[in-house]
Amino acid sequence: MAITPTYAYANAVFTPKHNSLVKPAPTQTLRVSVPPALAAMVAQSAFAGKYLYDGLSGEDKARVAIINAFTNSTAKFLDEYQIIRIVGFGSNGVVLAARNSRGDGVAVKIVYKEKVSTKVARSPSEIEVLQHLSEEPSEYLLNMAEHWEDAYHHYLVTDLFGSDWFQSTDAVSESMKPLVFKTRDSTRTQVHEYLFSAGSSDLWSWQHAHRSFMVASEGHGLLPLEPVRQLVKQAGLGLQSMHSRGFYHGDVKVENILVQSGLRAKMADFGHSKHASLGIAHYGTAELQGPEFMADTPFAQGHVDGRASDVFALGMVLYMLLSEDGRLPKTVYDSNAGYESLLASAAGCYPFDAIADVDSSDQVWSLLNGMCRVDPAQRLTIDQVLSHPWFA
Repeated sequence: MAITPTYAYANAVFTPKHNSLVKPAPTQTLRVSVPPALAAMVAQSAFAGKYLYDGLSGEDKARVAIINAFTNSTAKFLDEYQIIRIVGFGSNGVVLAARNSRGDGVAVKIVYKEKVSTKVARSPSEIEVLQHLSEEPSEYLLNMAEHWEDAYHHYLVTDLFGSDWFQSTDAVSESMKPLVFKTRDSTRTQVHEYLFSAGSSDLWSWQHAHRSFMVASEGHGLLPLEPVRQLVKQAGLGLQSMHSRGFYHGDVKVENILVQSGLRAKMADFGHSKHASLGIAHYGTAELQGPEFMADTPFAQGHVDGRASDVFALGMVLYMLLSEDGRLPKTVYDSNAGYESLLASAAGCYPFDAIADVDSSDQVWSLLNGMCRVDPAQRLTIDQVLSHPWFA
C-alpha cells in the first residue's frame, strides 16, 4: 500500500515530494509527529540541491535519517521490518537492529545519499561488493539479504550479529536520549521509542570490557591469549573470503570486527571495500594504514593492492589486542617517520614496541613482522597469515 508521508509539528504540516524511484498511487496519509527541534532539522533535509544533513552532528544525522526513512520507505519500516533499537551510527549512515516478517533478527543500515534525489543512483560500493560476496556467503562476513533506495538513502539489510559487551560494565558514559516519535495513518497510531547507542558489539567493546575485568580482578589489562588468537583468526578468515574473490576491505580495525558470545567474529562495514584491480589510494583509518600511504611513498596513488594493506591493518589489530593498554606502536604517531626511514630500519620490519609478557622469541613476533613489513610486496598474504604456526 502506498502512503504519502506528512510531518506534524509546531502546529504546522509539511508533506515532502513523492520519491519518483517508485511511483505509487496515493492512498492515504502517514502523519509523523516529532518534537519541534527535530522537526526543523527534518524539514531542512527535504530541500533538494543542498548536501543532505549538511552541518548536523553524527547523532542528529541519525535521528533525522530515521524519521526520513519512515516517511519515504514507509511500507518497509512499518510492515516488513520491526525496528528494535539503534545499534550504531557514523558520518555516513546509521544501523538499526530489526526483525523481518519471519521474525529473524537483521540489521538495517541506512546509507545517506550526498543529495536528495529522485533519480536512480548507482549503488554505493559497499552494496556492490556485498552483492558479489553474498553470492557465496561466508560465516565470517556480514551477508546481505536485501537492498533498496529512496530519494534520501540507500538501505542495506544484513545479518544481525554481535553481543552487547557493555551490559555488565560501567565503563561507558550515560546513554544518549532515545529517539521518540509517533506515526498515524487511517488504521493505526504507533509510538516509536528506540534506544540510542554508539555501538557496543564490536571488538573494541569486547576488549575494553574484558580489560576492565582483568584490571579489577588481576591488576593488569592483558587479555587472555587464546580468545585473542581465535578472534583474530576469524577476522582473517573473513578477509580470506574477500581476498580470494579479488576484493579488499579497506578499513580493518577493531570497530569493524563484530564479536558475539561464544567467541564468534565477523568482518563488518564494507564502505571502503573495492575490487583489488582498482587499487587503493588511501586506507579507511589513518592510524592503521600501512607505510605505503606515507607522504614519501614510492607507490603511485592507487597502485597498491589493498589486500596487502588489509593484512598490515590486521597485524596492527593483533598488536593492539596483545598490548597491555590496547594502544598502537609509538611510531604510528611519529610525524618524522616516513616510508624510506622505516624501510631502512629493522630490516624492513615495522618498529613495534615491546609487549609485556610476550617474549622476543615468541612465534607471534614472527607473525607480526610478516604481516607488517614496510614493503607491501614483502608482507604475508592472508593465506600465509592463517597458515602461520601461531594459529595452529
